[in-house]
Amino acid sequence: AAKLASANFAVELFKTYASASEAEENLLVSPYSAGVALSMLAEGAEGQTRAELDDALNGCIFKAEDLGSNDSIVVKSANSLWVGDNFSIKNKYVSLLEKDYDAFVTTQNFLDPATVQAINNWCSENTEGKIKGIVDRLGSNDVMILVNALYFNAPWQKGFDAESTRKGVFHSVKGDVQVDMMAQRNKLRYAQYQGCQMVELPYAGGRYSMYVVLPPEGMDINSMIPYISETAFNAAMGMLDQREVILTMPKFKLETSLILNDALQDMGVETAFSGAADFKGIIDAWN
Repeated sequence: AAKLASANFAVELFKTYASASEAEENLLVSPYSAGVALSMLAEGAEGQTRAELDDALNGCIFKAEDLGSNDSIVVKSANSLWVGDNFSIKNKYVSLLEKDYDAFVTTQNFLDPATVQAINNWCSENTEGKIKGIVDRLGSNDVMILVNALYFNAPWQKGFDAESTRKGVFHSVKGDVQVDMMAQRNKLRYAQYQGCQMVELPYAGGRYSMYVVLPPEGMDINSMIPYISETAFNAAMGMLDQREVILTMPKFKLETSLILNDALQDMGVETAFSGAADFKGIIDAWN
């Protein structure tokens, strides 16, 4: 049930942000990382503020867990809490983050440029150098920063042969482009649902998989987004069945920087962004 709740949060977060942005660019959303950060924030919220965060998270709290690193794959999540040295938070809140989220907690001078560098260094160390900078500057109004760093690196269970890669046409939101297309013919779990096609690509070890969804022919991704839902996702997942699949997909690299404020408010997290926000679980003198 917890996995289903977190998957539903992921679908809703992606759908809401994609609908709000209307960007003609590739979009990458990390719902697990967002879920952990929001969960840490929810732990210090009370009243309507907490209720709205719980509802947006679909009742799922993302605490520290064994994500299953082994000899084949590396997957790790790290949390930290950075507090301005002129801001006193409750020991109970700090202890909860350290115990349930395995969080690194520190008090720093937010007006010292070295604090920005320290936060960025922490992010780099916990993402194998992939995310070198997450904070540009800190101002006098900044009092606390909650950070989750998520790193995942794994080979495919059934890899793509480099010799099978050919130039091909990819139908992007900006039009058709010629790209390197990977290809394989394998027995994979596959489903068709309401004109869409879904295939499961397991990573080594079988604990994690990538699910690739292809819209119906002639339907672009922006037209498809309104139809994305928990019901559709769960129904398609339930229809996956092993069969021989001829799969071609582009080689790709994605980098996305997101501000989730608008998307979260569209998901009902409104009080937290208002003067009525209630975070008395973090500080006694809130408001």
